Amino acid sequence: MTEVEIIKQHLWDWKWRLLSGKLYFIKDKEWRKVPFIPNPYQKELIENLHYRNLILKARQLWFSTMIQILMLDQALFYPNISCWVIAQWLKEAKAIFDNKIDFAYKNLPEWLKTERTLTADSSDTLAFNNWSSIYVSVSFRSGTLQYLHISEYGKICANFPERAREINTGAMESVAQWGYVFIESTAEWKQWDFYDKTIEAQKLKMTWKKLNALEFKFFFFAWWEVPEYRVHDDELVISQETRDYFTILSNDNLIECDEDQMKWWQIKRKEKKDDMFREYPSYPDEAFKVSIEWSYYSKWINEVFNSQRCCRVPYDKNLPLYTAWDLGWTGWWDNMDIWFFQVYWREFRFIDWFTWIGYSIKEIDSEVLKPKWYKYAKMFLPHDANVESMNDHKTRASQLKELWYDVQVIDRTAISDRHDSVRDNFQNCWFDKANCETPLDILRMYKKKWNESTGDWMQEAEKNVARHTADSFWYSIQAILSFLLKIRPISKTVTRSMWRLL
Repeated sequence: MTEVEIIKQHLWDWKWRLLSGKLYFIKDKEWRKVPFIPNPYQKELIENLHYRNLILKARQLWFSTMIQILMLDQALFYPNISCWVIAQWLKEAKAIFDNKIDFAYKNLPEWLKTERTLTADSSDTLAFNNWSSIYVSVSFRSGTLQYLHISEYGKICANFPERAREINTGAMESVAQWGYVFIESTAEWKQWDFYDKTIEAQKLKMTWKKLNALEFKFFFFAWWEVPEYRVHDDELVISQETRDYFTILSNDNLIECDEDQMKWWQIKRKEKKDDMFREYPSYPDEAFKVSIEWSYYSKWINEVFNSQRCCRVPYDKNLPLYTAWDLGWTGWWDNMDIWFFQVYWREFRFIDWFTWIGYSIKEIDSEVLKPKWYKYAKMFLPHDANVESMNDHKTRASQLKELWYDVQVIDRTAISDRHDSVRDNFQNCWFDKANCETPLDILRMYKKKWNESTGDWMQEAEKNVARHTADSFWYSIQAILSFLLKIRPISKTVTRSMWRLL
């Protein structure tokens, strides 16, 4: 019996087609043509496949390749199958198509290509004579799909929130109930749809619930599970910082690593810096512990946590309580944000925070300000608080004054000056862990806008969920510098240490 006859005897088994290495070829890291033989992590996904699959992973585990080979296989061997791959960038979509999908088809055995001929062959599409097809793009809206692969969804959510909404409401809804969805990505930060879906999938996994067809199955693959991720070097000294990290890893997560793994991690950590946690996470939550290079304040927020200035910061009845507002109007992202803070010499104590969409001034007064039982000294509002409403010809500032609050409107300032002012004064800020850790997470997402045409970050801030939180925080800093510190002399001596983590 010839090899072709042996292969044809097994073509009914889709797992054999993927695992055997007889049908599909890919390019390896050296761009050599090699048979596609799934690695242990790819095999785990194949053996535990669900209708909705969410994969949080370390880098270089080749899940994207495996998923695209699976989709190509289904399109080749089953009629009327529509498959779609969504990538972060157009050039990435093109690379996926050329180097994985098209390459795998072009290198099929000739007898199979003769039987399954192409009816469409373009830069982003393969369509076959069994009415099945596979496409790549940066989005999808209309039609019905049986297979959908969203590559690096975390990065799409971070860089293109509106496109992520379109994918969530359009592409995912286009998949038939018993169709297959694959979301695979490294992490970004604790925001947006990829994070939400990851948390929900983790919860379902921890409850051992039998998943229905619309629930996502969670897969996580850590760097320390990969045998290749290790360095044997007798001359390399493991630093105390590295040993401390692995001690915590062992105590808190029961993850044990040998010295060769520690050396590999130490080298990569020095190279990747804080991005190490995103690119090579040790456990799921660590994957979202990211320092974002295009964030305005991420570096300074990291220093807040490293110096334990996000801790217990209680309300002090002996100090005045101030608020700084950013006023939302209407529409998506248009939050109303309020920071609550007190000042003790050079300590700027942020004790509370509030955000909502659609609240009126009276509703904020009755449902937010009064129930907190703070003794308010002054409300600091942005320049647009003096804009009159078309309905009642009242300003936001006048509405608060009618409720007997002391109001101060802050003048408009250049955006670049705002950033410098905030960064220069982060060292003086303390944050209550219970009330202010969430807005600090949001502040990390206050970032530069991406210019897709030039492929570079702009100085302009992106209009995302963090914009109002960042603006109200800047109003807090500006209020302190312009009004509050002038009320009392500045101590030239170092103030006492405040609170430690309790």
